[in-house]
Amino acid sequence: MPETAAPLHVLRRLESSPRGLTEEQAALRAARYGPNLPPAPVLTPWSRLARRGLADPFTAVLLALSPVSALVGAWGTAAVTALLVGLSLLLRALGQRRAERASAALGALLGDTAAVRRRARPDAEPRVRDVPVAELVPGDVVLLGPGDRVPADLWLLRTRGLRLRQAALSGESDAVARRAGDPGGALLGSTVASGTATGLVTATGTRTRLLGAWDGPPRPASAFAASVRGVAWTLVRFMLLVPRSCCARTRWREG
Repeated sequence: MPETAAPLHVLRRLESSPRGLTEEQAALRAARYGPNLPPAPVLTPWSRLARRGLADPFTAVLLALSPVSALVGAWGTAAVTALLVGLSLLLRALGQRRAERASAALGALLGDTAAVRRRARPDAEPRVRDVPVAELVPGDVVLLGPGDRVPADLWLLRTRGLRLRQAALSGESDAVARRAGDPGGALLGSTVASGTATGLVTATGTRTRLLGAWDGPPRPASAFAASVRGVAWTLVRFMLLVPRSCCARTRWREG
């Protein structure tokens, strides 16, 4: 039965104690940190999703080739090219919309309430009561039992046979054992498979590892993606220059 006290520096950093926060401290921190909720879902308009798809160089080339093929009478080629462009834009937009809807469903990972240890006054005895998950703040002491959802990122103060399911975080279905003081603690999105634990809330809302990945500005393209995009535009420019060069050479020979 691993059971250890949390390092003092963690408690001092969060200005808390194993006895929990007072109601006054919790109210002040709620005003400071905001509710423990996922980011508000924002669905990108379909028109913007389509414009993002057209930013792909090869999609733009295919879109330009379709009317050109129609002008020279190659109606079959024009129709097939337009169909390919439409399917490409549709699949890209559906994938993006699916990701946005998955972000909107993150609230289900938090649960409704959590067992929290708080005090009415600094000199009062701590009491455990159910608190709405949205009202959790850094420094709260949370009690976990079998079947509970981890409502925020926690530093584990005490554990007893604790095993967590972290499929939402790592994709692994097998439960993993956690002990008091383990690096990473218990993260939002995990579920208690067995055992019990007492944890100190270290991060809430979009400051948690899981919800923070869905919030904020879009990540810049990786170096590999930027390189592939650069090569693609180089090939597109080459494709546009070749016909001009061939026409110029033909005219020079005829002249």
